Amino acid sequence: MKIEKFCPSCRKTFVIEVPQDGYERWLSGELPQNAMPDVPSATREQLITGIDDACWRKMWIEVEDV
Repeated sequence: MKIEKFCPSCRKTFVIEVPQDGYERWLSGELPQNAMPDVPSATREQLITGIDDACWRKMWIEVEDV
């Protein structure tokens, strides 16, 4: 299934694709890595927080530079 997610960091909207059964299991309380093990961790993170992978990487680079 396709889900639109808004990234609060770059303020862009992304469409991510996840299996419907896994998405529903996650919504029911299952851990996302268990509900959707075949979905890349960056995609699962974007599903949870909205923050896309490029923004996560940029944030971590900034943190490491401090």
